[in-house]
Amino acid sequence: MADSKGLHGLEVRQDARALAGRVYVLSRDFPAYEQYGLVSQMRRSAVSVMSNIAEGYGRYSRKDFSHFLHMARGSLLELKSLCILSADLGFLRAEQREKIEIDCDNVGRRLNALLRSLQQTVNSPVKVAAQSKANQAPSAKR
Repeated sequence: MADSKGLHGLEVRQDARALAGRVYVLSRDFPAYEQYGLVSQMRRSAVSVMSNIAEGYGRYSRKDFSHFLHMARGSLLELKSLCILSADLGFLRAEQREKIEIDCDNVGRRLNALLRSLQQTVNSPVKVAAQSKANQAPSAKR
């Protein structure tokens, strides 16, 4: 859908995958009592970002792809919030939190760019004109 390289060629997916890996590495040092709390939630939200990109891509519909990219963006913001909380609680150092926030912002920018690209394609003048003709055809037969 997005390019000839397929899903693995999407830079946003590559960045989301790298982000998920960093979250896993950083969260290893969290206290054991957070294993089923913050650690689990951070890891799930990080994996959700890349998973939603993949799932949307696999739907072969721009509308579905856009829907899943929006869900990925929600998971990304969830991850960013959890990282801030983790730093507030002393589980992440300030520089670790800042690095993850920068990475989240970069993935977010790529998601937004891809969403804009999909939206422009859907609203392209050629497609809009074709839709207008299709919508007029039934009423012309009346």
